Parts: sequence; C-alpha cells; structure tokens
Amino acid sequence: MRILLRLGLVAVTAGVLTSCAADAPVAAAAVCRSEPGPESGLRVNAVSDAYFYADAPGGAQAGYALGGGVVPLEPGEYVARLNNTRQPVTVEGGQVTTCETATIDVAGTTSEYWYLLDTLSAQLGYSLLDGSLGVFPGRYTIRVNNTHQSVTADARNTVSLATGTIRVAGATSEYFYVLDQNGQQLAYSLLGEPLSLLPGSYRARVNNTLAPFTIEGGRATTLTAGTVLATGTTSEYYYVLDTAGEQLGYALLGNASSYLPGTYTVRLNNRTTPIEVSGGDSTVVRTGTVVVEGKDREYYYVLDDAGTQLGYSLLGRPMSMLPGEYRVRVGERTDPVTVVANEETARAP
Repeated sequence: MRILLRLGLVAVTAGVLTSCAADAPVAAAAVCRSEPGPESGLRVNAVSDAYFYADAPGGAQAGYALGGGVVPLEPGEYVARLNNTRQPVTVEGGQVTTCETATIDVAGTTSEYWYLLDTLSAQLGYSLLDGSLGVFPGRYTIRVNNTHQSVTADARNTVSLATGTIRVAGATSEYFYVLDQNGQQLAYSLLGEPLSLLPGSYRARVNNTLAPFTIEGGRATTLTAGTVLATGTTSEYYYVLDTAGEQLGYALLGNASSYLPGTYTVRLNNRTTPIEVSGGDSTVVRTGTVVVEGKDREYYYVLDDAGTQLGYSLLGRPMSMLPGEYRVRVGERTDPVTVVANEETARAP
C-alpha cells in the first residue's frame, strides 16, 4: 500500500488515513516480531540506506547496523532508533526481534532540504528534496521552508509528499519574501530564484508590496514584479508609497527598485506623482534639478505654490524635483521657478 499526500489532502490506496498530532510509540507487537536465530539480536528492516541503533535502558548505545542487518544483543528491553524515531523492543534469548519501518519521501525541484519533526516540533532528521527517510511507525510533521504538513507513517508503507515552487521574476537584485496568512515570514529568495513550499495559500512580499498565491504539489507558480526608476543627477532618494501614503520602499535616484503590480505614488522632496506598476514593465519617473548659484554658506528653500517648504540645500548645490511649478526663497526674496524633466533650472541668489 502506498500513501500519497498532495495539496494538504491525504489519499490512501486502501483504507483511510487521518493526520493528527499525537506521536505515542506504536505497540511493539504491531511493528516487531520475534523468530529463532543463531543468537539473540535486533533487526530493523528499512527501505532507505540508513543505520539503526539499539539503545539500552538509560540511553546508552548498545550497537548499530545498516538497515536489514542484525545487532547482537543480550536478552532484555531496548529502544530501537532510526533517524531519531524510536520504537521500544524486547529481545529474547535465542530470538531475533525484527521490526518493520515506514518511508517518508518529499518530492521537489529545488536544491533545498526537508525536515522531519516530531509533533512537538523537535527536529529528528532531514534530507534533500526528492530524498527519503526511514522512520518507525508514528505521527510526524514535515517542514519545508517553514511550511508544515502532518503525516501518519504506517509499517511497510511509503508516505509521499509533493512540494510546489514559487518564483517572483524581477529585474533588480532584490529579495522576495514568503508570508503565511498571518503575515509571518516563512522564507525568502533573490528575485528570479524559486523556493519550494508545501501546498497551501501564502503571500509574496517585494519591498512591502503584497500578492497572494497558492502552492499545489508538483506545480510551479510564478509572479512577476515590475520596476520603478526615478531618474536624477543628485545623491538623493525617492520613495514609493501606497495609495494611503504608507512608505513601501526607496532607492537612490537613478537606481531601480522592484514592486508587485499595483497603483502607487512616488515622492521626491515632498512632492508626489501617481504611478502604475505592471509585471515585467519598467515605470520611469523623470526629474529635473533646481539650483541657486552662490558660494556662501547659506541655504535656499524650495516651496510649493501655497508656500509650504518642500526641501532645502546649500547655495550652489542642486536639488532634484519632480517637474512642475515651484518657488525658491533665499533670505527674504522669493522667485518662481519651473522644473523641467532632464533639465537644470538655475537662479542667481
């Protein structure tokens, strides 16, 4: 019988499997049997190529062997251990106690690891995706990039889980983040690089912009970010805001940053302009500069039409502004100026 899990559902070839949280050891009689042998000992039949161990009372290791091999033991009570999963056993004189195991495998297409946990979230073992682990029958949790799935492993059966991938395509060297439905960060990767996740519903974050997505076992999901670029010749920053005015990200003028598709606002020196970001496209906001000539250690101020101060700089040092009508104040004097994209507007003090 082979057990297959996909999309968080459990399908069983024969019978019904229900995932739950308890992980009490399975009764030895249901897992192990005794048969005559040349000497007393313990055998653990494991499909995966792994060692098993026999621990004496108190936890001292009494012996080990590869799966299918026999560990000679004095008659008594022991704990068999395979990938840190445990099964109590009794070894009788002149008898070999043989225990059966289960196999868990997790399919995936990235070079990442999956982790085997007990139901209290203690790590028991790990393997590369597309690798398998032998375990004693019981209830476990599988973790891939902080996504989880509960499973029940039965003797002589294989539990198979399939991960899916999420990739956020983008043109900048930035990261995307995967969040659960509560906003908890689960994993992150460079734009363009895939992450493997167990099936479920998640959200992707790029520079504090969000997009929901669903992972299905064996499937690849791709989101595409767009870029925002505010041009400029000064060493100033531009900011990207949502429609409520909350800051989402920022970058130096002349440097692009990635955002998930949506309607946003660019702010530069307290002047804003609306933008639309589309996946795979670049949104360019062109700026101009204003400067008041002078060498004195005196400042000039840029105001809007209502007289609200937007920014200031030393005389002779240019400021980048969005195109539009402004006023420049030096001392008690105020003059109107027009900022044109890709041009410098100079004024005498």
